[in-house]
Amino acid sequence: MVIGVMGVTGSGKSTFVRTASGNNNVIVGHSLEACTQEITAFEFNTNGQNIILVDTPGFNDTYKSDTEILLDLAKWLEVTYRQNAKLTGILYLHRITDVRMDGSAMRNLKMFRKLCGEDPMKNVIILSTFWGQIDSQRAIAHEAELKTNPDFWGTMIEHGAQVSRFDGTQQSAVDTLMSLATKAKMTLDIQRELVDEEKPLGETAAGNAVNEELHRLENKYREKLDEIQQETAAALAEKDVQYEQILKAERQKMEQKLERIHSDQEMLRQERREEIRRIEADNKRKISLLQREYDGKLQRQQLEADRLRDEDKAEMREQMREARLQSTAMLAQFRGQVQEIQDRSDEQIREIRDENEALRTEARNNATQGNFGGKLAQLVASGALAAMDPLAIPVALASLADFVNEF
Repeated sequence: MVIGVMGVTGSGKSTFVRTASGNNNVIVGHSLEACTQEITAFEFNTNGQNIILVDTPGFNDTYKSDTEILLDLAKWLEVTYRQNAKLTGILYLHRITDVRMDGSAMRNLKMFRKLCGEDPMKNVIILSTFWGQIDSQRAIAHEAELKTNPDFWGTMIEHGAQVSRFDGTQQSAVDTLMSLATKAKMTLDIQRELVDEEKPLGETAAGNAVNEELHRLENKYREKLDEIQQETAAALAEKDVQYEQILKAERQKMEQKLERIHSDQEMLRQERREEIRRIEADNKRKISLLQREYDGKLQRQQLEADRLRDEDKAEMREQMREARLQSTAMLAQFRGQVQEIQDRSDEQIREIRDENEALRTEARNNATQGNFGGKLAQLVASGALAAMDPLAIPVALASLADFVNEF
């Protein structure tokens, strides 16, 4: 049976896989930096049962964005589903020592629910870890809160998810795995969306969740940039050079974060280009089928014409005339069908490209407005400084020249 192992970075995924399989080659981290950066499968046998544990990176990965993690998981889940290598279950690991559900834990849990959907929860075990590193009464109280709160584990339990504890021993790990042995194989929502419904990744429930988070972060960083620009203008007016340098470094960080968000959004939009390629390939296939059908009919008519040539000439001529008329009509019908397919394809592609162009235009306008606002704030600040200090007038004039040249 194939079992996925998921959870936030540092929840003990690799430790569980290593303990359960007895495979010392599994790398275990001892900090909150991710050790599992790629999806890795470990196969072993226990109690006569062949088991494949699939170690996955968390959505709060140290080195990859949520978008990159989703792309990796989606690709692996799609490929295995097409190969009919369905999952028997999923273990979702959670540190019981985390007495508060922070933003990354909540985001990871939300993404997990979107990947799975409701029905597959019957094959999910929520496995709490690190029980020996916290007071037992405090841990039990925290577990009870997690189980009853619908925003945490409550909703998952309502849909059939089990809750278990991992005490760090191999027996505990094996017992957890064997509790899934009688389960029927399952199909996750994202597998059904990608394969059965042929949705682009960006239009799946998980893809939409990532997009929402990207938009939230984009708005947050843009607001922060506006604040930095205002503070920079004030620092220039007060001749606070040191604070101005600090703000400059902070602005660069925000701009880098925005650039990363735009890159992630573009990765999700790539699916629209894949959709265009699918439309074009589907049209080629349909036209090819029509061509073969037309060629087959033409060949059959030619054979019939050859047969008639040996019979009565007058009757043959009449029948051949009718055959030519039929051929002409068929050719006209074939050309009409091809044109209809091509027109429909062109319209679909034009709509998609218009959408993409609108998105790119909006992004460029936002970037231009942000840059224009920043430059204008600097220009105003330079003017204010010049008003107070005549020696700063040349600097203000230079800023004005730069502003005019750029915009």
